[in-house]
Amino acid sequence: MFRLDSYSPHSMRHATGISMVEAGMPLPVIKIFFGHSSISTTEIYGRITQPHLEQRIKDRNNSFWASAVDDVHGDSQEIDSVSRDEAIPEFLR
Repeated sequence: MFRLDSYSPHSMRHATGISMVEAGMPLPVIKIFFGHSSISTTEIYGRITQPHLEQRIKDRNNSFWASAVDDVHGDSQEIDSVSRDEAIPEFLR
């Protein structure tokens, strides 16, 4: 049972579509799942939530800066995660 009376089947469908996008499901697969006749109908689910966007940016920054540290120090030296974290500018963490 839903807590809000205004939570409609459409809201459930939309939340499911957004969750599928955030999980990495391709839009053509979501199109088939929902039975849309056009991919343009499915593109409404292409919008991701702010927390998910922030996490994706953080993950990308961590990956980029970790590889930059490895490039500078080479693969032969072990670099701990603290050193990698310190390499990321504060405003990008």
